Amino acid sequence: MTMTFSASAALPLSVVTLSTTGPLSLSARIELPLIGTGPYSRTLTITGNGATGAEAGILAVSAILGVTVNLTVRCAGVIAPTTTTVISATNPTVVGQAASFTATVATPAGASQVPTGNVTFNIGGTNYGPVAVNGSGVATYSTSTLAPGTYPVTAAYAGSTNFAASSGTLATSQTVGKTNTTTAVTASANPTFGSPVTFTATTSAVAPGGGTPTGNVIFTVGGVDQSPVALSNGTASLTRSDLAPGTTAVAARYVASTNYNASTGSLSGGVTVAAAATTTTLTQSSASSAFGEAVTFQAQVASSGGQPTGSVIFTVDGTAQSPVTLSNGTATLSTSALGVGAHTVSAAYQATTNFAASTGTLAGGHAVTTRPTTTTLADRDRSSSAAAPP
Repeated sequence: MTMTFSASAALPLSVVTLSTTGPLSLSARIELPLIGTGPYSRTLTITGNGATGAEAGILAVSAILGVTVNLTVRCAGVIAPTTTTVISATNPTVVGQAASFTATVATPAGASQVPTGNVTFNIGGTNYGPVAVNGSGVATYSTSTLAPGTYPVTAAYAGSTNFAASSGTLATSQTVGKTNTTTAVTASANPTFGSPVTFTATTSAVAPGGGTPTGNVIFTVGGVDQSPVALSNGTASLTRSDLAPGTTAVAARYVASTNYNASTGSLSGGVTVAAAATTTTLTQSSASSAFGEAVTFQAQVASSGGQPTGSVIFTVDGTAQSPVTLSNGTATLSTSALGVGAHTVSAAYQATTNFAASTGTLAGGHAVTTRPTTTTLADRDRSSSAAAPP
């Protein structure tokens, strides 16, 4: 006796309902783990006790006929449906922080195989990928280049020979905010008056943010804002050579940009400027002079910090003279009152706010010699004799 059974439907899970086409009215529901396009064959042998429904009927037929009834099922395979879900590892993030999205491609419960193929992520309207799914049906994409804003995220599974395409959307759009920053200020040195000093501001992103801030820094020197300076590789510099002696406060503030928040830093202790060093050089109009002859002494005061101003005091033989005001860095003293002999001469520049004091000594001093004289003799006797009468 031959019994023929056929599948009344080819369902996604390869769940088929079998019924006879012969005179016996028997049916059975059999779930077969078939995935793909097939066709596939599976032979089901019903034996044993405790069977119910169609199985019991088939067993009864087997007992009557004295044969074992084998059910042969032939099914046309189908492409298995899938679902794709998307999650974000961290939401919200900030500029420079990695935003990582994971798509999981799954089939309905009961499937024995894992989908294969690729997933394309769409972030804010821009496609990224494709990314291959791994052995667990998972694909991940990470990016740290997102600017501040809100980004809808979808993941589209392209499907494969055995698995249908599907897509999923991140439940809450990815939000990206500005990254906080820090700004530190350093100085090249504590200078002297007139010497250059360079202030450097370094602006950095604060974790978990990243990248290198761009934009402008404004230095404040002694409470006065300077012109904005553009950052280059996260640093900005300002050079000044006109700071007055003393301590000056220095700060820098980073101006907020599209991607980064503002920050401010200051130079610890400020910058201390010392008075500029000077040198005083003493010269004379001549190394020696005759008694009563005028001689001029000249003091030249110089400095790398600029042209000194103020006054010079000449000292002659230990006696200080009245102060002489500098003119273009020069002071002079003229005198004709020096006695005969050797004289010592020095000049002391008097310190000012910007320039330090200094002293110069006339090398070799100055010598005063006696002045030459002439004597004329008159012949008084000859004059008297010529005047007597004969």
